[in-house]
Amino acid sequence: MGRIVGYKAANMEEALACFGRALEVRTRQAAPLEWALTQDVLGWAYTQRIVGDKAANMEEALACFGRALEVRTRQAAPLEWAESQMSSGWVMTERIIGDKAANMEEALACYGRALEVRTREAAPLEWAETQHWLGKLTMGRIVGDKAANMEEALACYGRALKVRTREAAPLEWASTQDALGCAYRQRIVGDKAANMEEALACYGRALEVRTR
Repeated sequence: MGRIVGYKAANMEEALACFGRALEVRTRQAAPLEWALTQDVLGWAYTQRIVGDKAANMEEALACFGRALEVRTRQAAPLEWAESQMSSGWVMTERIIGDKAANMEEALACYGRALEVRTREAAPLEWAETQHWLGKLTMGRIVGDKAANMEEALACYGRALKVRTREAAPLEWASTQDALGCAYRQRIVGDKAANMEEALACYGRALEVRTR
């Protein structure tokens, strides 16, 4: 999937073929957890597929994640369940078929379910990652008041930065600082000039780590 040598589309098709061959042995009956894991990575391969119709590929990715969730239940495998919820949520944000606003609301629901397991106490890094992506999604949310959505996005990034510190996770810290800058740049509440200055400060902090 990540191969640099060769033609990218052909490499992705070979990756899909490999996963297909793995599923000939990793059946749901014989090895349910391994089957679910392969379904999950197969789903990600479909999201990156170049060949074929993009909308159809995204629907197949959703189907793969859905199959994974048949085994990766919250009761049987909570962390893996949360991971597959995140995967499903991300695909819903990129989905072409269906109503965009409804897709985004379903993505928010997926992230919300993930946070039932990915708590700050039990899985701080995963909790912060989910808060980061929840912020990005809320920034572009169609449903609800735009100003309120932007404030919620700012709150999500703030929560993420409680764990994604420069000392503990510098690259992730910089990524959230960058996203926070974008949120301040688009903020409706507050003084516009002050918001723009805060956005500049966020970008500046990101550049302390994101050096050339």
